[in-house]
Amino acid sequence: MVIDPAADLTERLEGLLEEGITLEAILLTHGHFDHIAGAGLCKELWPGAKVMVHRADSPIITDPVANLSQAFIGQAISAPPADRVLEEGDRISCGSLDFQILATPGHSPGSICCLGHGYLFSGDILFCGGYGRTDLPGGSGAQLYNSLHRLAQLPGNLQVLPGHGPGCTLAQALQGIGVGGWEDA
Repeated sequence: MVIDPAADLTERLEGLLEEGITLEAILLTHGHFDHIAGAGLCKELWPGAKVMVHRADSPIITDPVANLSQAFIGQAISAPPADRVLEEGDRISCGSLDFQILATPGHSPGSICCLGHGYLFSGDILFCGGYGRTDLPGGSGAQLYNSLHRLAQLPGNLQVLPGHGPGCTLAQALQGIGVGGWEDA
């Protein structure tokens, strides 16, 4: 499974293909262009891989205006249509790995986190010491607030792997923005 494939993955993906790696899933944590730009290449190299995105962001991954590529970089970027639309609580299995989908709107209506095996793939909802913007179309400060407080209920020792920047523990990420309450980050 690849999560949020960026545009600059050509060399890495071709290397995986040469090694005989099979890609089963292309998980998009939300529909903004910088998280979907490599999905088309992934699908081209592995036609059987399933593009997965939350139902609320499914329409924007194929629309360069809605996914903001036109506005931000002046290029029409789109992903293949979703093969599977996700909802809160859905599970994704790839090989021996099983992940749970958490709906975490705020940065976009369909923002999700992917939880499993001690990791939280947080997309643009939560960074190490920061959180996602809410001033883009579909963003909501109130929803982001609720999503962050929901994440604060998870174990603080989860490893957060955000869509941008370094990883850290969930406790460290949330304490950096004043959410949480763990004694030792």
